[in-house]
Amino acid sequence: MKKLKTILMLVGAMVIGGALWDILGPTDMRESPLVERVSQREPEQRRTISAEGLLRWGLDPTPVAVIHTPTDMLPNGLAASMIPVIVDWRNSSLTGDAPALRVRNVNIGGNPVTGDNVLATVQVPLRGIADVQWCLTLDRTGGRDRVMGHSQLRFVFDHEHRPFIPGIQDIAMGIDPHLDDLIVSWEAWRPPQTSWDAVAGLDPETYSLTVRAYAGAQRFLNDALRGNPWVCYPLDLPRPEDAYGTLLGISLAFGDSFMRRVIHEMVENGELVFTDGTDPLQLADAEIAQLQGVFSQTAIPDDPMKELLGQEDLSYQLMTRSCVTLSMMAIQWTLDRVHDRFELGPPVSIQIIPDGLPASLRSLSAEDRSGMLMKLPGTLWFVMQNQSVIPGNAWRILEDAGVLRQDEAGKTVSYYYRIDQVTPYGRLRDNVM
Repeated sequence: MKKLKTILMLVGAMVIGGALWDILGPTDMRESPLVERVSQREPEQRRTISAEGLLRWGLDPTPVAVIHTPTDMLPNGLAASMIPVIVDWRNSSLTGDAPALRVRNVNIGGNPVTGDNVLATVQVPLRGIADVQWCLTLDRTGGRDRVMGHSQLRFVFDHEHRPFIPGIQDIAMGIDPHLDDLIVSWEAWRPPQTSWDAVAGLDPETYSLTVRAYAGAQRFLNDALRGNPWVCYPLDLPRPEDAYGTLLGISLAFGDSFMRRVIHEMVENGELVFTDGTDPLQLADAEIAQLQGVFSQTAIPDDPMKELLGQEDLSYQLMTRSCVTLSMMAIQWTLDRVHDRFELGPPVSIQIIPDGLPASLRSLSAEDRSGMLMKLPGTLWFVMQNQSVIPGNAWRILEDAGVLRQDEAGKTVSYYYRIDQVTPYGRLRDNVM
């Protein structure tokens, strides 16, 4: 009893002391000093990755690069940290007992606090995927989860078929070169230090589109630092072993197609110029073949998806080409392909979004305040009719299509992860000491 009283007295003293500090503590706190090297990265300090740098990156079969998120950009002005994935088709295999894709630009680590982003090359198997989840990272403010947020696909691998980082030895010793899960994410590609704006995202001229890949733990860390949880919905697809690998391949091919077209556009626009006298045509035949495999649009294997992705719009648009709609489109294409390949009959149709977007919404981002208020009722009506534009509700579209896993009671299965509760990788108090 005496120990309990002592504990209660200590707790009470801590609470009262904290309250008194809030009331009587210093009110003239000075602005906290920041580390200049990291914090004072102004727009004029941005660093453009040169044509020579891209050439060296292309010649390296397993490059690992540290990107500084606030400063580094491509010659087209877009953030280097948001660069799309690209598949090294020459070192990939789509057939045999162990099909795998060698994927560049996968965010495997780094320190988000200092803006350091490690992009590596990862050998990603197309077999041995234990689960695929449509995963929402919800905005969380005021202690409550909100309906806005971001959707992405999470691929969870069994232990014997995990993705492998062949170039990890170049940057660290003692780091496990395997990934347990992989996130594929469709995002609005923009310049460094440029925040995403939902209204501006209605205008397809505002943002480019990118498809990024992350080690699951790194993406969860990024979201946790923003205070956002994950809500993951396991997919229920026909012939899972075939469907999971097909969905992963389609998702990565999505990004690969975009990246190759972005490189082609930079060449066409004269943004990739060698200034040190380098002549790529004077390289050895093996080096030219390596570069063609990484950069050339002709390197993509012949496939019905090749033509389809080659025509896809490169711009981001909140309602028709967003994280929600494009992740669902990849699922739909997977259903189409698996049903056709195994003669399963017509696949279900996911009602992603109706054809056409009202002209009033296309011009919304250019309106002043009064103009936006006038068009707000029409916008709200469209949103109510098309729940795919609200990430927190969009899972119901997949539920209606019958592609989400159900429990014994017929209820849709979902997993909730938050940094202060439990993460996909255990409890923080167990992993941080």
